[in-house]
Amino acid sequence: MARFYSDHFSSDGSNQTSVDAQRRISAGLSHGRLRYKRSIVSAMDSANADEVRFAQFKSSDRIIELLLSGDGGGSAGTINLGLYKSGSAHDGVVIDMDLFASDIDTTGVIARVDQFKESSTLTDRDRGKTLWELATVGAASYTSDPMEDWDLTGLMDAGSDAVLELVLEVYYTSGD
Repeated sequence: MARFYSDHFSSDGSNQTSVDAQRRISAGLSHGRLRYKRSIVSAMDSANADEVRFAQFKSSDRIIELLLSGDGGGSAGTINLGLYKSGSAHDGVVIDMDLFASDIDTTGVIARVDQFKESSTLTDRDRGKTLWELATVGAASYTSDPMEDWDLTGLMDAGSDAVLELVLEVYYTSGD
């Protein structure tokens, strides 16, 4: 009989057949409270390159699930989901415009689907990492938490040709 150990017991999670007796997993990962944010944008008739600032997060927050749904208005439109710096008036610069999802077709009804790894940049193993660590998996290159506020943002890669409604729900733990 074999015995395998997760990263809670082995030194790095890759040598999973032997225990590291000194290993102590961070309490921040195991004692976090699950939080929920819901944002809605309705009556939106967007053009190419329009930004939709859905919700603000800290760079130390950890997203677990990212659910997008929509009413499928119009016959044209795609959206990317990524991270932007909040800036002074939620007008900050891009960190990674399609970290979570790229070119989601908004013309059909979007059933409440998890978009966390739609763009193939992230995998299930990335769930629970801090946002700054996720950004580093993508286009950014952070070596530590910049301790900033970031906006989860949709970028219309192709504008819609009719009024559109989108709902974004996020399950996360706070990096307070």
